[in-house]
Amino acid sequence: MKNNSDLYVPFVFDAMWTIALTLNNSMHEIKTTLNKSLADFTYKDSSMVQILKKTLENVNFQGITVKIN
Repeated sequence: MKNNSDLYVPFVFDAMWTIALTLNNSMHEIKTTLNKSLADFTYKDSSMVQILKKTLENVNFQGITVKIN
């Protein structure tokens, strides 16, 4: 018998890929625009937050549950 938490696995998988792609796709712009890396992230760094938000809005892939875009 499956555990009820197994129902969430596909959604967690898609969420993790979304986060990974956002971080990976933002690294170059963060380096070239801000001369920083992801290791320099703080919640107070509004410039980096804006780059991450813009990158997240452009993430596009076929997830397990739905097309992410």
